[in-house]
Amino acid sequence: MKFGITFKGEGSPERTRHLVRQAEAAGFEYSWFFDSHILWRDSYVTIAMCIEHTQTMRFGPCVTNPGVRDWSVAASLFGSLAFQSGGRFDIGVGRGDSSLVSWVKNLRISVSWLISVTKLDRWFAVVKRFMRIVQLQ
Repeated sequence: MKFGITFKGEGSPERTRHLVRQAEAAGFEYSWFFDSHILWRDSYVTIAMCIEHTQTMRFGPCVTNPGVRDWSVAASLFGSLAFQSGGRFDIGVGRGDSSLVSWVKNLRISVSWLISVTKLDRWFAVVKRFMRIVQLQ
């Protein structure tokens, strides 16, 4: 069995860094961060920070929503974090409604925010292809 820890993005950087190091020392293998930039601070800044303070812990978003993250930005970000971590970055992708629903409700606007399986599949295929190209360079 493998263990992981998940963060919402509401804790201070110092506290999060401390908890990630403690989790790694206790044998936890994964650290996931909610990717809901409307509700909490952007998770990727925190992931980058925590990568620099760990040796074996794997990191990733829980989950990135293709309706929010442009494929080119996501692919560049994922590739950069994979490189920075020495391959300790995993990708969690899904609808992740909290990154859209909360601000749509708060602003009282109507949008079509549901991500189709086809769009999700296309987004992921393009991101994977882009990351492979970046790794070859």
